[in-house]
Amino acid sequence: MKTALLGASLFLGFLAGTVAGAFSFLGLPMPVAAALEEALKLAAIFAALVLCGKPKLARNAGVACGLLAGIGFGSAELVNYFVASYYHNLSLWLLRLPPLAMHAATGAILGYAAHAAGKRGWLPAAAGFAAAIGIHLAFNYLV
Repeated sequence: MKTALLGASLFLGFLAGTVAGAFSFLGLPMPVAAALEEALKLAAIFAALVLCGKPKLARNAGVACGLLAGIGFGSAELVNYFVASYYHNLSLWLLRLPPLAMHAATGAILGYAAHAAGKRGWLPAAAGFAAAIGIHLAFNYLV
């Protein structure tokens, strides 16, 4: 697995999170926003694959790329909250750590879905995408 692929996943995940931050001002319903965020993360993973010339991924590489795309996405969301809300209190920053972990976890699922798309077609990838949206929605409603 190339370091460039991992770095591209992290960077493009951060870029996807920045784009999602721009959409947050539209007041989208939560299911739509969660689906949009997961689609942006998945797009970041596939864009990293295209940029690095890796059309297919090993399972571990897919999970690693997805995890890093999710961390990049969650980090951008953290920065968006900081800029929008001027968080200067450490306790408010700590409240934003669980969403960062959720984005990393759903990113790993999407990375596995990207691996599955290359090996087994789009049906398992669609199932992974649906699972990531479901986890994201459950997290948003329960936490």
